[in-house]
Amino acid sequence: MTSSQGTTFSSAGDISQFATGSVHLKTSSASPTSSSVGLDFINVPCAVGGEVIGAQAESGVQVLAGGTTGLIKLHPNKSLVEKVPYPDSKDVHLSIRDLRREYAAYQRLPQHPRLLHLHSDSTPEKLVLPYLQNGCLHEFLRGPPVSSVRRLAFAADAAEGLHILHCAGIIHGDINSWNFLVDDDCRLRIIDFAGSTIDDQPGSAFEGFRYCLPRSIDDPSTVQTDLFALGSLLYEIVTSEKPYEQYKDEEVEELFKQGHFPSTEDILLGRVMLSCWQGKYDSAESTYKEIRKVWLSASPG
Repeated sequence: MTSSQGTTFSSAGDISQFATGSVHLKTSSASPTSSSVGLDFINVPCAVGGEVIGAQAESGVQVLAGGTTGLIKLHPNKSLVEKVPYPDSKDVHLSIRDLRREYAAYQRLPQHPRLLHLHSDSTPEKLVLPYLQNGCLHEFLRGPPVSSVRRLAFAADAAEGLHILHCAGIIHGDINSWNFLVDDDCRLRIIDFAGSTIDDQPGSAFEGFRYCLPRSIDDPSTVQTDLFALGSLLYEIVTSEKPYEQYKDEEVEELFKQGHFPSTEDILLGRVMLSCWQGKYDSAESTYKEIRKVWLSASPG
């Protein structure tokens, strides 16, 4: 499970640690406008399964988001962000491990409009990436009304992005609406590979309840687990709600175990969603091609 900006939780225990309180960072630095300053904190939004919780970081650095893997902070040139470990964290070795994994994932991915691309300032322990100011898909879907054609484009983008990952030997492991950014052209970019599985080397990520193919937490992420999660993401893209949003997590898990899913009759891409949940696709490419046909037929001109 991840936060809104690339935070990987490896277990339910990790989640409860963040869900019950705030993360406190105690590092001091000189303010740009003062020669000396004490420990002055600012709030940093984190999210677990869409629930915003409190995290804190020192002032003087513009932090955009934070979670278990590390901080997302604004790069000095303002058009980039840096993903770095928390300073003085007792689990910094885990953050560095996951950052190195994400760096390795970016190294093998192609240049493609569905992906972000590492800046040359990046290192295995500091990822420098473009700053997309439209934010994440989760928030975008809950803003001003989104047209049906735009929703279809988002659906196609999500499936295409996942297909690109799978072609590179990467299983994302935590597909959800926080892990797609909306770029300046109002298209999606898939993000957060810190917990991904690469070449059958298991990562630490695990989907949230509403995106999770029912299985043991010890079972590996696979193409099919990603495709199941894609079905839930498509549902959210079309309806602006997560599957069974009004239900408790445990209830959703049990419904999915029994093969019960939200009604998809008479909604856009309903058959595609259901096929993802029921394991009827063998690849993200098949899903993408089907969505793309619907999108192109609905697009003007």
